[in-house]
Amino acid sequence: MLSSFGHCVPLGAGKMQDAGAKAKAVTLQTDFTDAQDTLAFSSPQSFETALVTLGQWKQTGPQTLRIEDGAAALNVQIDTGGLAFTVVPTEINEGVHTKKLPVRLAITLESPVEQATVAMKITPAE
Repeated sequence: MLSSFGHCVPLGAGKMQDAGAKAKAVTLQTDFTDAQDTLAFSSPQSFETALVTLGQWKQTGPQTLRIEDGAAALNVQIDTGGLAFTVVPTEINEGVHTKKLPVRLAITLESPVEQATVAMKITPAE
């Protein structure tokens, strides 16, 4: 996949990750870890983060997803600290060499924020 859209990286202020020296964001704070993504802007901005999967997925509750691939399955618990969000699926057809197209599951906050933390807990499904 050729751009940051096809990877599990945050999309802050509606901007994809740039390469090289121009990859500076106008933010007050960023902290992207395996556990959660946290950022702060100087004014309200849009924000989303994402998962990318080749499996079948469904939203099983207001804050939960299930992703299945054959007999294997995962549960995803999404915690936005109470901020409303939408899951936006998009097939990725950009430099992909797989039989099935991957799907980007964007976790998109519904309102612009000055500060946000998004955590996703991924566990094996029973």
